Amino acid sequence: MNESIAFVLCTEKGPLEQMSTFFALSLRRFGGSLRNAPIYGYAPRPRRDVGAKTSGYFEKLQVDHKHILLNTRFQNYALANFNPTMVE
Repeated sequence: MNESIAFVLCTEKGPLEQMSTFFALSLRRFGGSLRNAPIYGYAPRPRRDVGAKTSGYFEKLQVDHKHILLNTRFQNYALANFNPTMVE
């Protein structure tokens, strides 16, 4: 396996939970030489972290999930995951 390959998911409460879980399950099952690649998940907006059920799936599928506030300025616009302190 190529140690420099990892997958990054933006996963928040709602439809992204199911899509991210299916992605991780598919990668682990059908990913061939990449099946054991690291998967990192992030919930970048406040009050939108994944639920307990998804957290359980992520643990079993070895997804390193963090709730890190990255989108502080445009919280209601999901495509603008921007934190001005990251560019200072």
